[in-house]
Amino acid sequence: MVNPDNTVFLHHISDSCQKCLKFVAGMRYEQFAIDEKTVSAVVRELSVIGEAARKTTENYTPSTLGKNSWDAKQIGPRLHGSAAADCLANSSGRSPKTKKDY
Repeated sequence: MVNPDNTVFLHHISDSCQKCLKFVAGMRYEQFAIDEKTVSAVVRELSVIGEAARKTTENYTPSTLGKNSWDAKQIGPRLHGSAAADCLANSSGRSPKTKKDY
């Protein structure tokens, strides 16, 4: 049984994930990387995900999902510069680029 508090946090995580997907729908990586508003929106939602993940109880951590799961509890320290763009690039198998690469 999921702790009721965890359910709330999981809803926050799910909602933020859906927002991120909506924000980048139809965008190529190159478009996303130079769109400051979209990057800012995605970074904000990633921050919400990290905060909600950090607040989950010990029995509901990313480690319960398997060894290949991403540790969302560590997202706060990773939100620097183009971290959101790097995250999307890495998840799609592409190497991260900077604005000067375009």
